[in-house]
Amino acid sequence: MALTCAAFIGANAQEVYQAALNMARETAEDETKPIDLRKIATFKYDELCYTAQRTLEQMPDKKAELDDQALALYEFLDLFLSNYEQAKKSQQKKIMQDFKQFCIDNPRYDDNDTTLTEAYYNENYITQFNLNTDWVKALETARTKYKK
Repeated sequence: MALTCAAFIGANAQEVYQAALNMARETAEDETKPIDLRKIATFKYDELCYTAQRTLEQMPDKKAELDDQALALYEFLDLFLSNYEQAKKSQQKKIMQDFKQFCIDNPRYDDNDTTLTEAYYNENYITQFNLNTDWVKALETARTKYKK
């Protein structure tokens, strides 16, 4: 997925989206960073590539929304991580399930490839979220229940 990302980003790609993509890639590839941080960055990079690819395939008229999706993704993950890290161990599983459900409840694309969209549903990643997510809507939903 990550290798094909560049092919789906046009020269006029949105600035916020492009900055988020570059930041995620740089962090994921930086071997001096802690592995957990690199895994989060890998999720961000894969998600941003997935979003660009599916937007161009299914919603080419909504390419301008890539900035909004990228910003919402970062805010969603920030909200999740701040709540997850501050919670007692006994509450962390519930927080994970809630945020996972916010993603499931807010799909963005018509995509039945669950092998791809659910690739991060495993214990190796703290970001166990569905790639097929409308991050703006998921963030709105998360903010109704969780505060930073």
